[in-house]
Amino acid sequence: MEFVLIIALVLLLMIAALFVVTEYAFKSGQDIAASQMQQIGRTITDQSREVYYLGLFSQQILSFNVPEGVESMQTLAIKRGDTYTENYFIATMYTSGTLVNFSYPAEVPLVGNDCMDTVCGANPCTRCMFRNTDYSSGRKDFKLETIAWKGGYAVNITRVFI
Repeated sequence: MEFVLIIALVLLLMIAALFVVTEYAFKSGQDIAASQMQQIGRTITDQSREVYYLGLFSQQILSFNVPEGVESMQTLAIKRGDTYTENYFIATMYTSGTLVNFSYPAEVPLVGNDCMDTVCGANPCTRCMFRNTDYSSGRKDFKLETIAWKGGYAVNITRVFI
């Protein structure tokens, strides 16, 4: 009889330990995905600044491992007065079952695929959406290139296939 109680206690402890390890592994995976997205956003905005100040037609290729759960990626340039003073790279992804926006301010105007002029609050702005295949999980390469844009310059972010 004692033998059965000991076996039951050991099984109970093993099931509890398995549950704790599974939860920790899931949470760690979510944290890693969010960290990867943060690295992508920071790198794009930092490198865009460099490419922009190198001048027209300068370019750079960046490679990233895009995590699972990314729902959208876009750039946003908000015009105040005569210039685009607020510029963002924005990514939306699921982390821990919640949809989270990662917004990275950029010092320079950012544009990309499928741009449309719209209004953000009371100000004109340009929103450029990335295609689904650009942010699906896996290894992706992006080209940052300074281009002439709306009477000034901007960094164009496009997916390339190397």
